[in-house]
Amino acid sequence: MNQPATKKPSNEAFWSRPEAMYPPDETLYLYSDQEPQADVHTSALQKAFGQDLADLAARQDALEVAEVVEAVEETEDAPQEEADDTAEVTEEEAVETEEEPEEAEEEPAPPAKAEEKVAVKAVAKAEEKPVVVEEKATPSQEEKAKAPAVSAPKAAEEAKPVSGGVAAQGDLLDNLAGKRGPWLIFVSAFLIFGIFSGERFFRQSDNPHYVFLADALLKGRWHLTETPTHPVSGKVLDNDWAYLYIVKMKDGRELRGRFRGLYRGKHRFVDVKKRQMLLARKDISGWKRQYYVSFPPLPAFLMAGPMWVLGKMGLDRMRYNDTVFTLFFAALTLAFLFMLLQKLTEKGYSERTFVENALLTALFGFGTVFFFVAVQGTVWFTALTLGAFCCMGYLYFGLEARSPFLAGLFLGMGFLCRPLLLLAGVFFLIQLLHDREKGWKNPFSGEVLSKAVVFALPLLAVGLGMMYANTVRFGNPMEFGHLYLPAVYDRALQHGLFGWYWVPRNIYAFFLAPPQFVNKAPYVLFNAHGMSLFITTPLFLYLFFKRKHNSGALYMSLVLAALVVMLPAMFYQNTGWVTFGNRFSVDYTAFLVLLLAISNVKMDRTFMVLLSWGILINAFGALVFGRQFVINGKILTFFNNDYYSMNWIHQWLFKTFPWMR
Repeated sequence: MNQPATKKPSNEAFWSRPEAMYPPDETLYLYSDQEPQADVHTSALQKAFGQDLADLAARQDALEVAEVVEAVEETEDAPQEEADDTAEVTEEEAVETEEEPEEAEEEPAPPAKAEEKVAVKAVAKAEEKPVVVEEKATPSQEEKAKAPAVSAPKAAEEAKPVSGGVAAQGDLLDNLAGKRGPWLIFVSAFLIFGIFSGERFFRQSDNPHYVFLADALLKGRWHLTETPTHPVSGKVLDNDWAYLYIVKMKDGRELRGRFRGLYRGKHRFVDVKKRQMLLARKDISGWKRQYYVSFPPLPAFLMAGPMWVLGKMGLDRMRYNDTVFTLFFAALTLAFLFMLLQKLTEKGYSERTFVENALLTALFGFGTVFFFVAVQGTVWFTALTLGAFCCMGYLYFGLEARSPFLAGLFLGMGFLCRPLLLLAGVFFLIQLLHDREKGWKNPFSGEVLSKAVVFALPLLAVGLGMMYANTVRFGNPMEFGHLYLPAVYDRALQHGLFGWYWVPRNIYAFFLAPPQFVNKAPYVLFNAHGMSLFITTPLFLYLFFKRKHNSGALYMSLVLAALVVMLPAMFYQNTGWVTFGNRFSVDYTAFLVLLLAISNVKMDRTFMVLLSWGILINAFGALVFGRQFVINGKILTFFNNDYYSMNWIHQWLFKTFPWMR
């Protein structure tokens, strides 16, 4: 049955009142000949008041109680006879009144049945919940007329019963989940990381390569002209410095490359273009070394500003504390992750509460190998820490492709820390092509192409800049310099920087290697090649068994991003030596934590036990890694530092499967 159109009353003042902006609960029945469905009814109420249904119900009950109290007060003012007459009005009389004919000229009024529902419901509520009315002076009619009108939401807020503990706890969680939450997490994480860094917090790290690179950049060059020595201890730094020889020939040529020994009295020389030549000593007028930092340069770019300020202040900028620099970005990474987890909950991808999101943030920060990485401050771990920070920013702005430029900027910055993170661009690609409501989009539509271009601009700028820097340093736009590390050069020339040869050893080190137990102090040794990811963070085993089936494209994008970042590390010539656990997993740990967030894993007792195990073992790693301990007069370490301890894998494979040689 079609209902007559509801016309806007002529009284404009009535429509300016907040309670008149949306129809109340029972008024929804006036616009349809059917009762509204529960989900539509709930959606309308939430849209009207912008609050949860439970909170809305509490406000509605409080408002009805306030109406009953007001009715009781008016009844006390009226004569007792009129009150008795009013009390004798029955439901049948109300129905008879409803059936009386109305004048044709008047505007059709809403049925009185709805008003009757309100009255009956209010009386029922009053009977269920006894109201204690304090005796007070009744205001006169003139005072009532002079009193300002109070809107229904405000009245409901004032009449809402307050429970001290519950209300205070709700306000605290709201504050934590809002603007204060990420800052509290940042401060707490920075303090914890600072405590575990110990004496490192107050000094420069033992391998401050990025400090040297920042100083060289401030001087307008990419290389060091002298052998790097530690600015504080004066110790010669010979670990993971790429270097080239600059050879000047008597015929005026200048060659750049590496010597490979002698052959028949001549120097074997391989230049940056991989050309081999024999150089007679009589033809060489001289040579010198140039040292380079082969690790991508973003941390040095960020250090250059503070170091320049220190120099202008008359301080020694070469003593810049790269440990505190790393701790700062480690804590900022956790704040970014918490914001991202809250965003997933807000958008409906995750059903996690504030507390659960905080636990997942603690899992990443203290229950994975990120914990020991964050508190070191040396060149390798600074790059990993800033890479994780950039990855968090990329995921935050890349979700639903809502900020293409910022997503591309953070991904480009991540590439300047950890080049393999560039492959995580598949996450943004899927987010760009899929809409939760409309499904897959046309990849050639204007919206998709425009966002793709905006996303690609910062990546293109970063890529071109890095290719130029590589050409200036090593004569090859695709060479970052790892080939020229002393520990890598021979192995890379024999088996390649990436290759199938390295896969068996890496798989064992990353996912299978256990600790080693011995019968003397310290009784447990960790292989410096690493330890199984599932020993350091057993919660990741859940990802093989549980997932949220309705997560759609987000699940797909996270899985693919984790795989494309993880797989190339399997083929790399290095396990991460020296490390506690699989330090390369930091590059894709963010994707794994988000997969747990959108999964149907319950945070029950088993979950908390596994989380506690991860935090304990990684806290132990953060304490012992890179440190020596004196026990009974003996210097002890907890690591098996034999680099060839995993050669048995290749020996067994080649003996069992000769074709693998």
